[in-house]
Amino acid sequence: MADPPPPAHSAAFYRDRPSYVAAVLPFVIGGLDAGDAVAVAVPEANLDRLRAELSPAAAGAVEWIDMSVAGRNPGRIMTGVLGAFADKHRDETVRIVGEPVWPGRSAEEYPACVQHEALIDDAFEGRPVAILCPYDLAVGPAALADAMATHPSILEGVEGTANPYYDRHRALAAHNVPLPLPKHARTWSVTPFDIAALRVAVADLAATAGLAAERIEDVVLTVVELATNSIEHGSGTATLSLWERADALIVRNWDAGIISDPLAGRRTVAPTRGRGRGLLLVNAGADLVRTHIDEAGTTVQAWFRRN
Repeated sequence: MADPPPPAHSAAFYRDRPSYVAAVLPFVIGGLDAGDAVAVAVPEANLDRLRAELSPAAAGAVEWIDMSVAGRNPGRIMTGVLGAFADKHRDETVRIVGEPVWPGRSAEEYPACVQHEALIDDAFEGRPVAILCPYDLAVGPAALADAMATHPSILEGVEGTANPYYDRHRALAAHNVPLPLPKHARTWSVTPFDIAALRVAVADLAATAGLAAERIEDVVLTVVELATNSIEHGSGTATLSLWERADALIVRNWDAGIISDPLAGRRTVAPTRGRGRGLLLVNAGADLVRTHIDEAGTTVQAWFRRN
């Protein structure tokens, strides 16, 4: 008798190498046996754990992705990792192991990870995609509680169990937290007539901060996209701030508009579409993107790491 199909979005929990393999390998092998397209996007050490359990032929049929690199910015995972693989296999059933949270994720990155997990069900609704998210028990009780809140199912072996603690809207609200602005930040009020001058000023500041040439281009693109989005779709004026930290250059944009689509910047936009790509481009270029929305407006903040 064939194994039942896995839930569309589930969590599994582990504490060591044997329990990791026991939690994840049946999902991978089940997909290969069913002829599904299978990808594993997890930190490198866990890639090695799983690959060692498969025959060369089976390992060769899996797409292996180092999540600590491809998913360094959690806002990029939905389109750049999960969606990119699923879109390559639109005519197939897809299984993906995606591990966006691991011990060592920074406190700044973590809220964006929770938001990513809470939005997976909307992003892949109605598509033949099953996503399993392993969680190391070492991430601690708060992260494990968030895992329970953002996954409708718990997977043990090949059996999925409905999760009574699933409450993704609560998780989204809990991590929609303010992003403090330091006193030493340099701030501009930007109108359509200021974009050209802003581009030059930000490029100079990024160069002074010691960023490489390609990263300076990413910073400038981010600033222009954020300010332009605010002018066109927000309140008509952008309030843009930039500051240095020992480990990063940080760009922050605020306007009085409200982003109503929680998947903005995490939803694939057709290359032929001329508009609607701003936040997607910001997520593609930055090392971390965080958003805070309240009744006063929307703040988007992007980090560009020095290493």
